[in-house]
Amino acid sequence: SLVTFSYDPQLSDVVTSVNTTRGSTAGGTALAVAGNFRGAAEEYSVLLGTSGATCEIVSFTQSEVVCVTSTPPEAHPQQPYRVNVYREGYGFATGNLTYHYVDLWSRRTTWGGGLPPGEGDSVYIPADVTILLDVSPPPLVLLVVDGQLVFDTDPEADIQLQAAYILVRQGNLTAGTPEQPLLGRACITLTGLPDDAQLPRYGSKVLAVRDGWLSLHGRPKSPAFSRLAATAP
Repeated sequence: SLVTFSYDPQLSDVVTSVNTTRGSTAGGTALAVAGNFRGAAEEYSVLLGTSGATCEIVSFTQSEVVCVTSTPPEAHPQQPYRVNVYREGYGFATGNLTYHYVDLWSRRTTWGGGLPPGEGDSVYIPADVTILLDVSPPPLVLLVVDGQLVFDTDPEADIQLQAAYILVRQGNLTAGTPEQPLLGRACITLTGLPDDAQLPRYGSKVLAVRDGWLSLHGRPKSPAFSRLAATAP
């Protein structure tokens, strides 16, 4: 016999927004997931991606689920995870929310529990590490980027990066991308002196890129150029 099924989106769980799209790889970030949840609290769980990361629910209403993130299943995840709100016996809520584990420059967990780098320090970012520059660090001596150092893309951000030497070596130094240009302010200042010691091949007071990428994309300008109708004086 023929059986007909109909889908009514009004009966489905839906996620609409999340209070933050990023948090520390140490876990412990509170996510407030807004939406429409029709079941009882004990029916729900929150998963981040499909690799085993979880988010423990600490409060539940039919319009918001609040949970606390675990550590990620991989040490330094490179891609965002999808926020999956699951209801036992019904499946996942519809919606497309993501959460990205990142190491924030400002967090002690990024630096092994110690204080972030101070004035006059040198910093090395390994190849498998991505650090989000969410604050303006004090002036550094040497910054070597084998991994990724990414300026915060918050439109209100005003980030200053100061160092005598910056060497991007098979890594990425990124302040905005073509898809997501930097709408805030980013300033890179080289603080060295003319008679400072020189790095071999690169010299002093230098921002050098070797087998790496320097990506600088700011607020789009329109028009990008103008045609002169006559010779300018």
